[in-house]
Amino acid sequence: MVNYFRILVIDDDEEVIKRLGDRVSIEKRKFEGRTYQIDLRTVCIRVEKVDEETSRISDATLQDLAAACSQPPHVIFADYGYILKDTVEKLRTIAQQGRVFTEQDLAGKALTPTDLAQAARAFASDETVDAYKRHNIKTNFLESTAKLYLYSYTSKDFIKALGEVSARANRTKAAFPNCTVVAKDTRYEFYNGSEFDWPNPNSKHDGKFYAHLVGGLINELIQLEFLERILSDAPRLKFVRVERSVLSVGFIVALGGAIGATAEWLGGRVVGLASSGLYTSAVTIVALAVLFILLIGLTIPFAFERAMSGLLKRSESDHEG
Repeated sequence: MVNYFRILVIDDDEEVIKRLGDRVSIEKRKFEGRTYQIDLRTVCIRVEKVDEETSRISDATLQDLAAACSQPPHVIFADYGYILKDTVEKLRTIAQQGRVFTEQDLAGKALTPTDLAQAARAFASDETVDAYKRHNIKTNFLESTAKLYLYSYTSKDFIKALGEVSARANRTKAAFPNCTVVAKDTRYEFYNGSEFDWPNPNSKHDGKFYAHLVGGLINELIQLEFLERILSDAPRLKFVRVERSVLSVGFIVALGGAIGATAEWLGGRVVGLASSGLYTSAVTIVALAVLFILLIGLTIPFAFERAMSGLLKRSESDHEG
């Protein structure tokens, strides 16, 4: 049986989504007799215009999101900003003229995970939508308890409008209250803040290169989370809780008492035989006792291991969904 580690990546950049297939390693891993594999699911956010001043998340995107959330993700990766490319170009042209944008300038144009959550809630409450899809969005996305990595690039001209990384993380946490939000500032990670960022002459910012770097960052974080999941599930590293019952407690007590009584009886017999000069008989009893102990020492752990394996398999089945 394969234990799948489900990853959901949400981005509006088709180049990022496309490169994830090459950048993220999803090979099966085997550890302690178990097989693990990454299940990578991606959703490309498509933004559509409502009018010249307003954009929205497309219905097709929400359909894709419902399909990707047919099972709850273990980890979510989400880009912070979703904006039409022609809108970005227009805003950058204005920025080059020296204008600094405010939050009002980007309202309705630059969408965020908060807008995605609002659109998802509307989708989940729309009774004309298939109930299964509504359930997926509501339970496995909006109410998800997964760790959510928020990766965010914002050039200096848009920071005032979108806020610092901590503010973006707080807004995302408010939209997904059950998630643990971890913010990653890709502007700092890739360009050391403004040193190599657009529009500096030494800028290293390029759409395809950025997508390549983001894919590498996501892969690194996925592999780290994947390893932690494998180690947390390892049979030799996890405690198995066995239900206490009158029968099990009685068996353990009886077994301990039987071992003690048997040892006391054998000890008395060996001492008695040795005192009577029957050394051969005494040595024979000791040898047989040692052999018996060895056999018991091999049999009991084997039986215990089989019993615990059954418990672990049942535990795996309970958690697999």
